Amino acid sequence: MKKSYILLSLILLSNFIFSKSNSLVPPTVTATFTSSICDGSVTDIVLNSDTPNTTYTWTATTNNISNSFLPFGNETNINQTVNIANSQLNGNIILSITPRANGEDGNPINIMITVNPIPVAIQSPNLSICSNEFADLYLASTLSGTYFTWTSTSTNLTGASSGTGLSINDFLAVIDNTMIGTAIYYVTPVRGVCQGSPITLTVYVNPSPNTGLDGDISTSETSTTPIDLFSIISGEESGGTWTRIDGTGGNFDAMGGTFTPETGATNSSFKYELIDDNTGCYSFSTATVNIDIVPIGIANTTNQTINNNDFSNIVLSSSNVSNSNFTWTFTANNISGASNGSGTTIAQQLSLIDVNANGYVDYTITPINNTAIGNTFSARVNIQSTLNSETFIIDNFKLSPNPVIDNLNIESDNQIRNIRIYNQLGQIIFSNEINDNKRTLDLSNLNSGIYTIFIETNTQTLNKKIIKQ
Repeated sequence: MKKSYILLSLILLSNFIFSKSNSLVPPTVTATFTSSICDGSVTDIVLNSDTPNTTYTWTATTNNISNSFLPFGNETNINQTVNIANSQLNGNIILSITPRANGEDGNPINIMITVNPIPVAIQSPNLSICSNEFADLYLASTLSGTYFTWTSTSTNLTGASSGTGLSINDFLAVIDNTMIGTAIYYVTPVRGVCQGSPITLTVYVNPSPNTGLDGDISTSETSTTPIDLFSIISGEESGGTWTRIDGTGGNFDAMGGTFTPETGATNSSFKYELIDDNTGCYSFSTATVNIDIVPIGIANTTNQTINNNDFSNIVLSSSNVSNSNFTWTFTANNISGASNGSGTTIAQQLSLIDVNANGYVDYTITPINNTAIGNTFSARVNIQSTLNSETFIIDNFKLSPNPVIDNLNIESDNQIRNIRIYNQLGQIIFSNEINDNKRTLDLSNLNSGIYTIFIETNTQTLNKKIIKQ
């Protein structure tokens, strides 16, 4: 009996000590919440503790908050709608929350919630622009630091888009030029975590008058025929005005829409502009007149001498238009192989009909630059019959001896500028500037065979076969 009493006393003492030790441990508190909310939102604070049966009390300090925030309470959830007083400024709530359990208060915690004002987009009037222009919409709000997001719908338009930023800058063009196009933008202001109410902005896009498609034409500077500028552009509406953009020379009639070139005129561009009196929308197209300069033709030789069955070699060029072309016709005396043609080189194999007599071909050459035609000029090719004598004399040239063993003597009534000798493979084996009326060439080092010599003076070029023994 005595032992049972002692055991019961020990149990009661142990329970007392355990209970007393538990009551001495203060409770703790944690809070789950959103630190930044929008005006008119709910605080949504959830309190938790590791100690069972914990209750909570709190006090609140507010700044720019219009409603009276609960100064204390004992719920585990603090859910209160909060409104700020000045809609241009942030509001703040600071809560000091104290947990209590088993008759003991734990350490308080402080939490702060920022209440953000909601941005309000400023409505702007509808915008009216012309097709193929930018819709410049500058977005504004009641709050600084606001940016915007938007979506769009459009009718009879290309170019309307969705996006974000501080302005809308879409390039809008009507699809059907007989109808007005419409773009509607649904714009939402955003500041921090808060979105304001969307507004609607409408852009009306007016068709531009049709001035047609650009075009160009080429004409000779010597042409005296007026050019109808309306014939260059296509699909245009009537009633516009012409303006010369660039170019010089010629007679421009702005009222009649014509241009007449003249010698020395340069390429010219003309703008055809139309303005819609109702909308102010305008459009323009460009007519370009390309002036072809009259070419001046020249040839490397106008009097060439070759042997029977050799090729002519007349190289044609222009002194003022580098890309000129040429056409030619011919008349021949005792020659076959000549033909009319075009290009920049007359290289034709010419043969004597009567090999016992000389012959010639006269070429009449016309320089051409697109539509511009220059003055004709002539070039002659002389074809010599085979001579068996050692001295070859023609057109003021004297060449001897031929065949040659060592020295070849050359004389001319005109000053000789250049002498070139080619082998049968077309390889140049001798070239020398002479600038004299006579010269003796030492050909002793040449192998025996047939060579071609070109002798050039100020007026002509001789092309002759020589035989080296």
